[in-house]
Amino acid sequence: MGQDPLVGKKIREYEILEVIGQGGMGAVYRARHIYLEQERALKVIRSDRSANKEFVERFIREAKLLTRLRHPNLVVMHEFGSFEENSFFMVLELLQGETVLERIQRLKKIPYSDALRIVREAALGLQAAHAKGIVHRDISPDNLVVVKDESGDEVTKVIDFGIAKPLDSTNTLTSDLFVGKLEYSSPEQCGMLDSDEHLDGRSDMYSLGITFYHMLTGELPFRAQTAQALMVKHATENPKPPSTKTVELPPTLDTVVLRMLAKKRSDRYLTMEHFIRDLDQIQTARRNSDEQATIETSDETFEMRIGSLFAKRYMILSKLGEGGMGAVYKATDQILNVPMALKVLSSRVAHNPTAVERFKREVILARKVAHRNTCRIYDIGESDGIHYVSMEYIEGKTLSHLMAEKGRLDPQLGISIMSQVLEGLEEAHHAGIIHRDLKPQNIMVNDRNHAWIMDFGISISNEVSRVTQTGVVVGTVYYMAPEQLDGKEIDARADIYSIGVILYQMFTEKLPFQGTTSKEFNPMQQMLAQLHSTATRPSEIIPNFPPELEKIILRALEKNPDKRFQTANEVKQALHRIANTAETLDVSVIQPAPKPKTDVLKFAIIGLVILVLATAWFLFRRPVVTEPQKPSIPSPAAVTLVGVNLNALPWAKVKIIPVSKSVQFTIPAEEKVTPCFLNLPEGDYSVELSNDGSTQTLSNRIHVQAGRDNSFQFVMPAYEPVQAMPQVGELR
Repeated sequence: MGQDPLVGKKIREYEILEVIGQGGMGAVYRARHIYLEQERALKVIRSDRSANKEFVERFIREAKLLTRLRHPNLVVMHEFGSFEENSFFMVLELLQGETVLERIQRLKKIPYSDALRIVREAALGLQAAHAKGIVHRDISPDNLVVVKDESGDEVTKVIDFGIAKPLDSTNTLTSDLFVGKLEYSSPEQCGMLDSDEHLDGRSDMYSLGITFYHMLTGELPFRAQTAQALMVKHATENPKPPSTKTVELPPTLDTVVLRMLAKKRSDRYLTMEHFIRDLDQIQTARRNSDEQATIETSDETFEMRIGSLFAKRYMILSKLGEGGMGAVYKATDQILNVPMALKVLSSRVAHNPTAVERFKREVILARKVAHRNTCRIYDIGESDGIHYVSMEYIEGKTLSHLMAEKGRLDPQLGISIMSQVLEGLEEAHHAGIIHRDLKPQNIMVNDRNHAWIMDFGISISNEVSRVTQTGVVVGTVYYMAPEQLDGKEIDARADIYSIGVILYQMFTEKLPFQGTTSKEFNPMQQMLAQLHSTATRPSEIIPNFPPELEKIILRALEKNPDKRFQTANEVKQALHRIANTAETLDVSVIQPAPKPKTDVLKFAIIGLVILVLATAWFLFRRPVVTEPQKPSIPSPAAVTLVGVNLNALPWAKVKIIPVSKSVQFTIPAEEKVTPCFLNLPEGDYSVELSNDGSTQTLSNRIHVQAGRDNSFQFVMPAYEPVQAMPQVGELR
């Protein structure tokens, strides 16, 4: 390979000394100012990219962003300009050091104290960028450089803002989806954003979390063979705690890292400042004591001390549980001298006005429902900035715990519990309230099998203005109706669907779309199945399943709300009609058969081989007679489509059309955007992808088959804006 043509030449006042880096946009050179005799880094856009308007815009945008940023942990830009025709350059401080990636490769993993210092300094730099409304979008170990300052101390610098973007800018790139290095990309960058949402600083938080994890353990939290599989892992799979990889790490650090890597960005640290605060607490505790530190962040659930008096009224007895909205404690009301459950809103959620409104609505709505099968709400209040609600204390266990203890419930017991739930639900629906999050964890059962519906925290009322907007999915995926998953308007029939899922699980120990396999779906697979697949009939899991009970469950699970039971009372009456006829489910009918002895198995295999060979010989010698094939119903299969646009975005508009008329296509024939995760019947499909901003279209055919990896990646060719003819792409 020959010498770079710019080496030895001058660009304005800079003499080019050597190439120190190459990238997709251009090259970085070590250069010397001929008058000031200072060395700088000179970043030059490649000549073949100069004609590409998008790359030039990106280069200029990086320069504009860097002029707004001045911080000790961010790379400094000194100058920007052009030379020759349509050639641009920027002058940056020359960083003499090594990237964090190079250090990981050299040391395998970075020592604990050094990793904390590096990630803290990177967070400080990103905090300054975010304060200016700039999201980096490409945080990774090779974009963090460790250098030494004048005193010889190490300092971390964040570099390469080439794909950064101001939060308040218009779309200069063709999409707000994936840009960056896939191993370090956030779920939002992998496509887990609604069309009206944009990346913000919490995306950098996730990428910094992956980088931190890599530094501490020497490993990435997610690995996959294909880009599509890796994107799915970012979107759905929870990482193992870092301490399981490196035993000397304190558990408190697990808390911090895993919060950075939360799938929902609302569950991550809101800002780098919050993250740094927790990091400093760990460092302080490590310096002052060998004991494990307890993080008490300003944006976590307020931890009540057992035996303390809260709000001058409630004696805290024990902690009952914790969820996304806050924690629940058992307490004694000192005025009424009765036990109560005290639900305390987490401080993190309390800072969100929408969440506080939702919390208050739980009380307002639940108090409208006075029924023996719904949990009674007493009061709502605030003490020292802590929001709480007092409610009836129920001595019992959740239906989820009951099912875990008993396994499949006897139909008589299950119908009795569900009838009570339906009575409470009927009362709520009459009050115009939809629960929206019915699940076994939200149903309490005492030792006399009395049932209560709990947690109206995300309920909505037909009579009040909605705080949760249309299009926002709220609830637990495994129990949500298709229309709820789709973000559409819902009514009481969405709760009926949830009842169907609970009934199914009570009597089969499985969720409706997981068939006879013991492998559980991840939330993404479950969501696709609920939207597009048909539920496995309970009788396919348990051969002697009561047919009338099966009809009730499958009707409740209809995808079309008009085909479901229309009211809770209808479901209750249907269950009552079969209550005296439903037989106990016989668990033994699906017990695995005993394994055959080795000798028997051996002879069985030999006999089978002989039979296969004889059959093959016979078929080979006999005339071939073609019989008409019986029509078959294609099995559903999960499909992942990724369209990679060579202009740097794995993004494309996509249309999927069945080739065979026999394939019943259940996905609406509307334009979608890759990456997309579908559930299609087996068969052949034509896939059409098009680039935004160009006239070219790429068409390919795919074959979908159940039981195999149906991941397809389409490569969209790079295009120049002046081209009008479509180019040929490839499917791999």
